[in-house]
Amino acid sequence: MDKNLTIVAGGNSGIGLEIAKAFYKSGSNIVILGRNSSRNKLAVKSIKRSSNSETKINSYVCDMSSESKILETFSKIKKNFGKVDNFINSVGLWKLCPVTKITNKFVKNLHDNNFLPIILVCKVAPIFMKKGSSIVNLSSFAAIMPMAEGSIYGAYKAAVINFTKSAADELAQKDIRVNCVTPGIIETPMTSGHIKKNKSTLLKPISLKSIGTPQQVAGTVKFLCSEDASYITGENIVISGGKYIVQK
Repeated sequence: MDKNLTIVAGGNSGIGLEIAKAFYKSGSNIVILGRNSSRNKLAVKSIKRSSNSETKINSYVCDMSSESKILETFSKIKKNFGKVDNFINSVGLWKLCPVTKITNKFVKNLHDNNFLPIILVCKVAPIFMKKGSSIVNLSSFAAIMPMAEGSIYGAYKAAVINFTKSAADELAQKDIRVNCVTPGIIETPMTSGHIKKNKSTLLKPISLKSIGTPQQVAGTVKFLCSEDASYITGENIVISGGKYIVQK
């Protein structure tokens, strides 16, 4: 991969961090966006230790639910790095709640963390992106098959897939591709407790009989941003180890 600029929103932990590492190893300049400055700095150090790459890497504190903050941050990035080649939307918040206990505050929290950033980036980022660039949004298997007490989370993740297709059609006019990846059971700091508690049950519908890793998601994201995927847009790739591909 030629040296370019990849921005990873939510790149300071979990899947987003491994995506940033994968692009850094390939020689891409990296910018991490996250709300927590100290976590951003720790992620930058971790990424630098992961590879001998001599490309640039930086982080910015940014509230991805604020259009004005996104515009401000993109302007800073353009000044320091130039235009963007790849933008990865790896922001998200996994929270469960029974339908009978859902509150307006709970819905707004998941909306602002799981869907609004996707919308705002697809609106703002094209101003700062090169022709032939790529946006990849992250959804969740809960978008395909709802989970117990995950009605709001799953609904917003399903919205991400639908929105990706519409955005891909419109942004094709600007020569920008937009795709989506939908991870299944992936072990991250946010999910590890749930996985350890329920591992045997979670493995039953997975054909490959293993829990996925953030690195496996990162590889697919990197492919979607490569020349090998230059004729792919508006697609959703499920990364689940064959979860529920047959009835069992």
